[in-house]
Amino acid sequence: MTKYREILRLKGLGFSERNIALSVPCSRNTVSKVLKCAEECGISWPLSDSTTDGNLEKLLSPSAPAVSSKRMPDFAYIRKELLKNGGSRKLLWTEYIEDCRQAGDEPLMYSQFCYYIQQDENKRRATMHINRKPAEQVEVDWAGDTAELIDPYTREIVPAYILVGVTTYSQYAYVEAFPDEKQQSWIDAHVHMYEYFGGVAKILVPDNCKTAVIHNGGWKDQRINTVYHEMAGRYGTAIIPARVRTPKDKPNAEGTAGNISTWITAALRKGQFFTIAELNAAIRVKLEEFNNRPFQKKEGCRYELFHDEAPSKYNIFFIVFYPLFLIISLNMLYLQLLPAAIHHLQINKCKFVQSLYNQSFLLVWTEKINCCNLPHLKPFRKSLHGQVMHSTQMILHQH
Repeated sequence: MTKYREILRLKGLGFSERNIALSVPCSRNTVSKVLKCAEECGISWPLSDSTTDGNLEKLLSPSAPAVSSKRMPDFAYIRKELLKNGGSRKLLWTEYIEDCRQAGDEPLMYSQFCYYIQQDENKRRATMHINRKPAEQVEVDWAGDTAELIDPYTREIVPAYILVGVTTYSQYAYVEAFPDEKQQSWIDAHVHMYEYFGGVAKILVPDNCKTAVIHNGGWKDQRINTVYHEMAGRYGTAIIPARVRTPKDKPNAEGTAGNISTWITAALRKGQFFTIAELNAAIRVKLEEFNNRPFQKKEGCRYELFHDEAPSKYNIFFIVFYPLFLIISLNMLYLQLLPAAIHHLQINKCKFVQSLYNQSFLLVWTEKINCCNLPHLKPFRKSLHGQVMHSTQMILHQH
């Protein structure tokens, strides 16, 4: 708050504006404006006993906005014209200048014209905080910045493309490098991401790359990549791609991609990597550090929120990820792992089927899990007791 009484007192004692600004303290321009207003209003030191600080502030406040004599644009007309094809601010400003010239009004310069239009848009822009639920959604996208590999034969620098997956509730991230952005790399990235998370969320939100979406014309005209759609069907998740040129549909992936570029890609810029495996091993170390880094504006970190925080909420998350109705793909890998999996379960019934994607599966019904041998179920071990869980299902697929 400006000390108007003190400024007038020091001026009455003969101090310069510079010394008054240092003593009050305030800027020299403020002192100059206050003294100019006091001179125009006929106010000088000493003041009368009836003059209060409130009266001085009303009379001498230099912050009162000056009334502009320039003609303001018609915001309703501008909003309507900008929606039309070919409509631009530059064109509308040119027409606005011509209208002002014919009417004899003083126009705004282009920068001020754009500023007032932006202020009007901000008043009408609707924003709302979206509350996320555990295990509801995972967002995936390719990071804009690439990592670098060194060809061991030619010593040539080869780019490595970074895929980022993040859960929307806890911001828990997964990062992996690939030699290209082709279909095989895209599918492998999702499989590895699900392995890292320990399960599958209900909704998958990808970008509009061709490996995910062939054509996105809105909900009426949307074609998902066939291979990507089959992968979603196999893992029991729904694909809801972001709208075209609408990064706010996947803000967590966009924000995490920027953080990954700083804390992982840039942090590894001085390292020399000759294979994708070496690069991913270094990325995994930095990824663990990133997920365990404390939040800036709230307590905890991504890892704690994903695994330890609010276990009652994460019951839903892990039940979706680890239900009790197993579908085990019959291949050599799972024939070897099947005895170990059955060891932790109390089997009620088994059945062979051959209907899903023309492959053979073993359906296993169970009512109880030995939670001590399944670490992912420990956070909600107590909540499992005494519940009937025939309706949940767990899917183990070949990776």
